[in-house]
Amino acid sequence: MAVKVGPGDLDQRVTIRRSVKTPDGYGGNTETWVDVATRWAKVLPLSGRERDMAEQTESPRNYRITLRRDSVTAAINEANIMVWRGSQMNIRFIADAGPRPLYLTFDCELGVAV
Repeated sequence: MAVKVGPGDLDQRVTIRRSVKTPDGYGGNTETWVDVATRWAKVLPLSGRERDMAEQTESPRNYRITLRRDSVTAAINEANIMVWRGSQMNIRFIADAGPRPLYLTFDCELGVAV
C-alpha cells in the first residue's frame, strides 16, 4: 500500500497504548492500558455504519492512521490500541510496506469494545 504523506500531513496527536495484566490477589488478573507513546499522525476517516448486535446498537467507524516509523511505532501490533481525540481504536490491520518504510499505516476501528 503506497502512502502519500509528508511531514506536514501529520497534524493529529495519537497515543499508543498496550495492555498490562497485574495479579489481583485472588488468582486472577486485572487488565489496564498504559501509554507507550504519543506521536503526530495523519488520521483519515474511511467508513462508518450502524448495526445491532446482541440487542445493542454499535456504530463502528474505520480510520486509516499513518505514523512516522521509529523504534516505538515499528513495534506496534494488533494487540495495541490507539487513542485519538479521547476515543480508543482497535488496530485491525497493519500494512506491510517492507523492512524499513518511512511511514507506517494502520487500519483501525472505533466504536466497538476494546
